[in-house]
Amino acid sequence: MAVRDSGWVGGSVVDAQDARLATGTLVQAGAGPIQVRQGIKPATGTPGLVKQTGTASKSVTVEPFQAAIQATRATAGGPYLATLDAQATLDLLTATPADATNARRDLIIARQSDTQWSDGSTAMAVQQVVGTPAGSPVDPTPAAGDFVLLARVTVPANATTIVAANITDLRPFAVATGGTLPVTNQTERDALSKYSGMPVWRLDLNQLEIWNGTTWNVIGPPGAPAYASDFTSTARTINTTGAYADFTSQPSVTVTVPASGRLWAQWGFRGYNNATTTSTARTAPTMSGANTVTPVANDSGPAVVVIGATSGAPSTSPESATAGKLFTGLTPGSTTVKLQAYISSGTSSNNAFMDSWLMVQPLP
Repeated sequence: MAVRDSGWVGGSVVDAQDARLATGTLVQAGAGPIQVRQGIKPATGTPGLVKQTGTASKSVTVEPFQAAIQATRATAGGPYLATLDAQATLDLLTATPADATNARRDLIIARQSDTQWSDGSTAMAVQQVVGTPAGSPVDPTPAAGDFVLLARVTVPANATTIVAANITDLRPFAVATGGTLPVTNQTERDALSKYSGMPVWRLDLNQLEIWNGTTWNVIGPPGAPAYASDFTSTARTINTTGAYADFTSQPSVTVTVPASGRLWAQWGFRGYNNATTTSTARTAPTMSGANTVTPVANDSGPAVVVIGATSGAPSTSPESATAGKLFTGLTPGSTTVKLQAYISSGTSSNNAFMDSWLMVQPLP
């Protein structure tokens, strides 16, 4: 049938499938123009979340939710609008105990059955899909039909209870047409069926992104600058030469690298050398977390001073240096940036760093 009966038109014969298609116009688009993205409706609390029972037991609980579940057994099947109006409890181990040797993976799903497609009944149910124990277990394949994933539960060998660490949240979210879709990370975002102007909210980066037909653009400032300093009259020393090293009270900040993968860093310090030989002192940032960046002696962006003696007399007056560097191609995510110090020669008692500071700004 190329033309369906429109929803809620007087005098027409609107069957359940027509009604689903009509309400589907209000749900975000899915794989095609008459399919929807299926998932949980975002709401206060944790809708659809699968959790450990209060005291760990053989069961898990599922929080109340509303969801759109796309009918998949016809191109124009339309979405079911499903509701779980109270917390549900599923016993995962009584009927299917843990294996004595190997772990297994179970899935928790919300399934909509419908006699229109020759199912035995018409009902929505939250179900356990039991996996097969194995040395390297994999997710089971749910029986054909219409369902949305809620969680994976890894059942260890000989398990008698299910704890929070066994549960992996798999809930997708669905919003109204044109709404901002929450996505867990870049992988989920990139797998979307996109349309120009589609907005998403990155839960991992806390930022709004919009698809322009070619790429994802970050909307608004990606994050405030982070600043740390060690302004003190106490001289900080390092215990090595010829390599960057940590030092006491070194400035350190943690920022979220945005989808652009760009950070701007600025830093500075004062240094002195009370030996009778010349030494080069440097500072530069190092990164850990979502990114690993290690400065090298000839890094293009260190703050450098040459400190030393003239005519054999120690140079105890500190000299200052500042620097800045644009970091590109970084991996989005939480990254700790800290300042490390370097001296070319001498001993820790002869070379010192003072009044160091670091500022890091995420860039769009």
